[in-house]
Amino acid sequence: MVIERMKSGIFFKTIIVLEIFLISALVFSGCRTPKPIYTHQQPQKIEKIPAELVILTFRIQEDSTSATSIELLDKHIIQGTLKGVADNSIAENRLIIKQEDIQHNVLTELSIDHPLIKYIEYVNEASEFETKLVRQRQAEFFIRMELKPQTSYLRIAEIRDGKETPVTQLKIR
Repeated sequence: MVIERMKSGIFFKTIIVLEIFLISALVFSGCRTPKPIYTHQQPQKIEKIPAELVILTFRIQEDSTSATSIELLDKHIIQGTLKGVADNSIAENRLIIKQEDIQHNVLTELSIDHPLIKYIEYVNEASEFETKLVRQRQAEFFIRMELKPQTSYLRIAEIRDGKETPVTQLKIR
């Protein structure tokens, strides 16, 4: 029976009709526009913590036993950032200011020349430049630095002749 249909051409016509139907079904099903699968969401708000600067004014003094004490005179916390990068002192005698979090982990560190020890250049009698070391008993100085959001304390240490000695700790927030 299949052979008879093949001879009459009905079999081939049926296969061609089925092929045309399958190809048209594939073409038409692939051409439709897909439905979007999304829902509207509000944009997420990213809260930026504004950068802060701390400006501190101190008085440093040395007593007769060469013990150093530092007194905070004024403190201002303002919004803003420093222009450029702060230069850390590499002098032999300097102060190190460390920002610490609530668990006293060091966040950042800044070092400045020691305010009580100054090097002064002058011209001697032979018209040559000379440098002279001048030690003061008392001086005022200020520090300006970016304040990390998690900073709770400032710790100030003194380095003299390669030896680090803690001097004071301040609660900032």
